[in-house]
Amino acid sequence: MVNRHLKLIQLTAILFAVATITELPKSGLMISPVLAQTTNSSARSTPLPASILPASVPQGAKIKISSSPSLTSLNESLQKYFETKYPGTSVEVTTVSSDEAIQSLLEGQTNLAAIGRPLTTPEKNKGLVLAPVDREKIAIIVGKSNPYPKNLTFSQFARVFRGEITDWSQLGGRAGKIRFVDRPESNDVRRAFSGYKVFEGQPFQTGATATQLSQDDTNEVIKALGRDGISYAPASQVLGLKTVRIVSMHNTLPDDPRYPYSHIRGYVYKQGQPIFAVAAAAPAPTTAVTPAPAATTTATAPVTTTDTGRGGFPWWLLGIPILGGALLLALRKGKGSEEIASPAAIAPRPIPPVAPPLEPIVAPEPIIAPPVEAIAPPVIVAPIEPIIAPPIEAIAPPVVVPPDEPSVVLPPVIPPILPIIAPVARDLPKGELIVKADWGNDDTEINDLPSFTNPLPEPVTAKIEAEGLWSYGAADGVHEFDKLVDGNGNLALAEKERLENHLRYTQLPPATLVILKNGELVASGKGPHKIPLAPGDKVSFVLNDEPHYYKDNTGELRVKWAIVDAQAEV
Repeated sequence: MVNRHLKLIQLTAILFAVATITELPKSGLMISPVLAQTTNSSARSTPLPASILPASVPQGAKIKISSSPSLTSLNESLQKYFETKYPGTSVEVTTVSSDEAIQSLLEGQTNLAAIGRPLTTPEKNKGLVLAPVDREKIAIIVGKSNPYPKNLTFSQFARVFRGEITDWSQLGGRAGKIRFVDRPESNDVRRAFSGYKVFEGQPFQTGATATQLSQDDTNEVIKALGRDGISYAPASQVLGLKTVRIVSMHNTLPDDPRYPYSHIRGYVYKQGQPIFAVAAAAPAPTTAVTPAPAATTTATAPVTTTDTGRGGFPWWLLGIPILGGALLLALRKGKGSEEIASPAAIAPRPIPPVAPPLEPIVAPEPIIAPPVEAIAPPVIVAPIEPIIAPPIEAIAPPVVVPPDEPSVVLPPVIPPILPIIAPVARDLPKGELIVKADWGNDDTEINDLPSFTNPLPEPVTAKIEAEGLWSYGAADGVHEFDKLVDGNGNLALAEKERLENHLRYTQLPPATLVILKNGELVASGKGPHKIPLAPGDKVSFVLNDEPHYYKDNTGELRVKWAIVDAQAEV
């Protein structure tokens, strides 16, 4: 009996706790539509306001999205969000232009329009609302094989767009015609340019150097670039690609918050209409969207009330005594049972397994061909013949002369001893070479590498050592292709390049100094190395990179060589 009374007291306390709640917390996704200057929006759940997101939807519900090509990555995130929050739902995305997406929404053929531009005044007047997500950066791009290594300004790009600059030499590059690869006029990124001051005051149109594509696809743009093309694309679609190179604007890249060009991205919906529709496989009654009393709700819209104040009297409190009496009556009728079933325990949320940290990939040490030490032949020194002085001739007796002439005693004649003169050491040849990082792009350059030839008519040993820094690629915001390294190469990317197997010398790290003798690999790295050479042997030098991808490399090495041993065995 005591236990039954304790449970009655507990339940009564719960009823009074509920009675004190005058307003339930609002649920939903309340994400502020701030225009973030970023190219990464995957961390955001959804930009849609909570007012159009239902608490639940029936099985088989689906949402159709008509989307501009510039919102591909956002659509993938939104699709995952909907299918996770509303199990059993489906999301269909159709890629069209922003104008076509808006028209499809107005005609009721789609539930959301994903666009990369602001709404126009006439569109707003038709009840359309834009939920902005971010401002996507716009990247200026050239092909991987394009040799242009410089930086652009606002004015220069605008003049290239209009066809006023027609040659790369006008931008500080090598002489060659510029080909501007343009996207369709309906493209969001293209239309965003017209809003910048540098494009104002003149007709917004390309010049004679432009080639306009009919298909609005970034992959098609990249294919069309070649060695002389320049174009533009959403930064999220080209960052990290090895097939394209992003040109810096005022010395900044799209992953820098100071980067200038961007365009707005967001989702458009009809004011006051739910975004979910029920598929034909799961029929449900259709309710017109009209003002309705608070008691009337639909499966696709959240419950709303007109009175949200806290000062009104909660009339439903009067029902508590009735509930208490009913509860007491139920307890008296159940005397045969001494226990009241307790509420079900809330199951703890399972903790997702934590993936173990990945072991860091240690880049291998540069594979350097061991220098072959020349073994000098034993020098056979001929014995020095002892120098023996000739015997001293006997001194002749004094000559007797007449008394009127003096007597002269002649000294003994001793031949002079010649000094031993050591052979004079000769000066052995030496020199320096400049090896540029961007040389070696194709067979023509490979056949004309910086080199020297053994200048002596006998076998020699050459000592080789390099100093300086260089890189084997341009900055892309993801990898460190542009990192300056010495002749031992970019060890941080050695494993990556080895797996991709694109380098000219796959067994060596990228950006390694490669040393060739008569065209064959004999050593690598900055050294010092000692390499035996026969008369006429030629030694050449080149940076290790992918063939045809040398022109975005920077820096150079100074290679010093010297003959340190002549008459060596080869």
